[in-house]
Amino acid sequence: MEFLDFPAPFLAAVDGGMASVLPALARLALWALLASIITMELYRLLSPQKKIAELKARFAERKQALDSFDGDFEEAWPMMRGMLGAAFMRVGIVLPGTLLAAVPLLLLLIWVDGAYGRVEVLPFGPDWARGWEISFIAAMIIFSLIYKHVRRIQ
Repeated sequence: MEFLDFPAPFLAAVDGGMASVLPALARLALWALLASIITMELYRLLSPQKKIAELKARFAERKQALDSFDGDFEEAWPMMRGMLGAAFMRVGIVLPGTLLAAVPLLLLLIWVDGAYGRVEVLPFGPDWARGWEISFIAAMIIFSLIYKHVRRIQ
């Protein structure tokens, strides 16, 4: 586990510097923003964006053809197979980039759990929502979706 903790001293020093001016929730939001940018940029660089866009378009075409099809169910099977084929090809080509882009996030999550594991980040709500997990993950999802849209990442 020590290998996965190698960024901990650096992250702790940065977080400690921010702690004098920002509450835990704000620091977590900044960590989530940083994690979103890093993971989305790594994914963009490591995944074949043009091929993903082509497969998205192919899937949309096949879905539209299937949606407008007005024949027997058995005649629709080739269209469904083509649509599913495009979807599964897309999953296959995004998987390697996704897994590699998740490594920095994993390292950050290990550190955040150690640093914020017993900190009550939210002063309200049910006990299960007061820890770092809900706040961090919600912020990261929101930041990632915004960043993905702004950078036009497939």
